[in-house]
Amino acid sequence: MILVSQIQRAVADHYGLSVAELLSATRQRRIARPRQIGMYLARRHSACSLPDIARRFGLRNHTTALHAIRNVENLIGRDIELWTDVESVEARLALEADLCRLVVGQPKSFVAVAL
Repeated sequence: MILVSQIQRAVADHYGLSVAELLSATRQRRIARPRQIGMYLARRHSACSLPDIARRFGLRNHTTALHAIRNVENLIGRDIELWTDVESVEARLALEADLCRLVVGQPKSFVAVAL
């Protein structure tokens, strides 16, 4: 399983945002779409419930997270750019997970440099 904080950081980095911007309440498309993708990836790759995902993304209601996840699921088959972005973030998360597995037992400073 991947931590939601790792997903948030990967999505924010991919889109050139800070994690604080990603978690903000703004509805600007340049931030709202990456936030939706983050929730989608959190649902796919973490053990978090919808209410937990909503809380971790600064939402009051889990139905907003559900709407975001369904929106990405619907768009992913029709929007090649969105699909490519999701694939890129997933590839980064997989690479980070693989690196962490390789360096188990190594000093934390080595892990930080490797990532």
